[in-house]
Parts: sequence; structure tokens; C-alpha cells
Amino acid sequence: MKEISDLKSFRDAFVGGISLSLEKEGYQYKKSKEVFTKLNNDHQFSIFIYMYRRAGFIEVETRVYYCNTTIEKKLKEIGIKVLDDKVWGGSIKFISEYYFGAEYPDKYTNLIYEFGEETLPLIQTWLAYLSSIIEPFLKDCTNPVILNKIVNEEKIDTSGLNTSYEKRVLRFYYVGKMAGLSDDELRKLFELYENQLIKLNANYLPKFIEMKNKVIL
Repeated sequence: MKEISDLKSFRDAFVGGISLSLEKEGYQYKKSKEVFTKLNNDHQFSIFIYMYRRAGFIEVETRVYYCNTTIEKKLKEIGIKVLDDKVWGGSIKFISEYYFGAEYPDKYTNLIYEFGEETLPLIQTWLAYLSSIIEPFLKDCTNPVILNKIVNEEKIDTSGLNTSYEKRVLRFYYVGKMAGLSDDELRKLFELYENQLIKLNANYLPKFIEMKNKVIL
């Protein structure tokens, strides 16, 4: 693979180098948004790949997200406006360390391509992360019991793998229902989350109360 030293050529080479593996898994690339997306029933997977030109090198940032479209539809049905579909996930370094408890093997959060180098080694490194971090995490998110752990068994005052605390509290009920939590367990969670939002003086507390009143058991 040829040596390159400009962002456009690198992007074309890098995206081209990983596309075949992703397309085999059903992903499609949206160039304007720099994202590979896949929809499998109600499971939406997004792999964003951002590139930044620096002095003498290019940074490759990868962010991975899962979204359950059934939950998003249920929120819309009760009049709750959703923010976006980046619901659970984050950088591959964060997922590796926070979720899997594994040391991230690279020195930097983003992959680094130095001008003049071959692009193939970096592509191979990224594909290794695809199989060891990205795919296992996204697969786990499709399991209702595991997703409930990510959402409702996280410390009550943190976001964790929920991309914001607001997204966590607005989806916890549906995640819990899908995982088979009892009505009593869900009521307790409503109380815990509401108390935390009051403590935080969160500006989305009214939205949470609205959701609670529409699905209250």
C-alpha cells in the first residue's frame, strides 16, 4: 500500500481498507457523517471514524455506539423528545478499559498515522480492535440482561457507558422491562433516579417526571 501524506488520500485508503470487513457484517458507510452504520431488527450500531490532520501526522478517532430503536420509538410515542441515537458506548479505549477491564494496548487514545508510513499496519490494528473490542461490546448491548447491567446496575450517580446521564434516566425503564425486572424493582429505580436528579438540580427533571407519569406502574 502506497505511502501518503495528505488527509484526503489517507481517509480514502483507510476507509477503503476497513470497508470490506465491515460491509461483510452488513455495515454501510455514510461519508458525510464519517460513520459506518448497521441496523439489525431493533439494534442500531454506529462506528464513527474521525480523522484530524496534525503537524506531521493524522489522528484516527473511533467512537462506537449502540441504540435500540424500539426504545426510541416508545419514548417518542409518549411525547419524550430524544436527543440523538448515540446512546451507549464511547471511544474504543474507554470501552476497552471501562467495560472489559482490559488495558488499552496503544499509548494514545486515537490511532496515529505518521506521514510517509505505510497505511496497512494501522488498518490491521484497527481491524484487530474491531474484532476484540467493538464487535464484542455491540453484541453484548443486544442482550437485554447485559444492557440492563450497563444502565441500571451502574453507580447511581454516574453515566458510565451511557453517553449522558439524561439518556440513562430516560431509557432505564424500558431497558429494565426488556430485561424482565419486576414492577417493584422498577418503582425502586424510579425513586432512586428521581432523587438523584433532584440532588443534581437537573434541568431535564421535568422530562423525567413526564416519562414517569406516563409509564408509572
